Amino acid sequence: MLVRSIPAATLFSALLVLVFAGCRNRPEQAPPMEVYPEEKDYSRPLPPGSNALRPLSGPMPSFEFGFEDQSRLVVAVEHSLKWIDAPSSASFFPFAAIDGPPVTQERLRASLLRFREILGDARLDAKRRAELIAREFEVYESVGWDGSGTVLFTAYCEYQCEGSLVRSQRFAYPLYKRPDDLEEMVARDGKYHDRRRIDDEGVLRGRNLELVFLETPLDAYLVQIQGSARIKLQQGGMLRVGWAGDNNHEYRSIGQQLLQEGKINPNRYSLEELKKYFDRHPEELGRVLPLNPRYVFFRETTTQGPFGSLGVPVTPRVSIATDKSIFPRASLCFIDTTLPVREDSGGYAFRPCRTFVFDQDTGGAIRSAGRTDIFLGFGRREQDVAGHTRQEGRLYYLFLKPEIAARFGTRLP
Repeated sequence: MLVRSIPAATLFSALLVLVFAGCRNRPEQAPPMEVYPEEKDYSRPLPPGSNALRPLSGPMPSFEFGFEDQSRLVVAVEHSLKWIDAPSSASFFPFAAIDGPPVTQERLRASLLRFREILGDARLDAKRRAELIAREFEVYESVGWDGSGTVLFTAYCEYQCEGSLVRSQRFAYPLYKRPDDLEEMVARDGKYHDRRRIDDEGVLRGRNLELVFLETPLDAYLVQIQGSARIKLQQGGMLRVGWAGDNNHEYRSIGQQLLQEGKINPNRYSLEELKKYFDRHPEELGRVLPLNPRYVFFRETTTQGPFGSLGVPVTPRVSIATDKSIFPRASLCFIDTTLPVREDSGGYAFRPCRTFVFDQDTGGAIRSAGRTDIFLGFGRREQDVAGHTRQEGRLYYLFLKPEIAARFGTRLP
């Protein structure tokens, strides 16, 4: 899974306001983006025996701000319901990694159904909806990386680039289809071939696994980080690709590596700066890219995608990616953070983003209670904003109270 033409900066800023319709609070200046300072280990694993979710003990979040992107919420809740109703979802319940009663499949389904009812009741304004949710749902918060609820929010999107269905001098860097020996090798050895073996040593060449060829190794790498892409083909038309599997290696951030080496200014760190660095130093690609051993394989997808790790489409601004080993799939969530908005000057202001979302995806870098990735959609604007999103905030999960869930015919935990 992860990331970003408009001639005028003023128009660009105006369009970004539309992009973040669900986060419409007035822009405000924020301190420079933090970039994993050593004392903040956002990827820190949970202490042994502890859980990622605990009952909320402080004030309720500002739920009344969470309904501004209602049409997308309606779409996303249907996708979560589609997943929860599939027979395969039963294996993930009851979800017991929580400081409270285990969450059953039936209770999660009831939570989604009740939220859909509240969304669809035209008699309710945002304040009344917020009151109902605060009264009827139990709210849990992520413990965050530090045990105090601090979560680092990043963003990703459907990547956009050019490509070709046939290899050429210009388009020479493949995205690979899922190898037929992937599952067997992972089951036997725990991992598949790493990035160096695949890209540098060519262990997949000659197996007819090339799905499409891209212009640069960085394009191929960034599509893997995002997990999906729209590729404008030289043969005409658009090819959409999505995640089909990975090699089961741990993700390692090449940006963080360059920061540690002092090759990128931490006060300006973004995907844009990363691209500029490799434009200036193309010889570094061969050294740096293999430092991340994780490798993603792809398939052609329909116009309905892109699809998240649940096998359902992800929805711009209201789908998030989390660590599925510690957070319950398909759940209704609420986030409280800030997102960047480009100003006419070319800099960024940060807009409060308080909105309901659904946990429908995962990512190679999202491996702790202190990380959450927001899906932004498709387009150059989204890629730009995703590359500048690195802000702290809070993550909440909402489950219908058992006595209310009983109205939906659930078996209570």
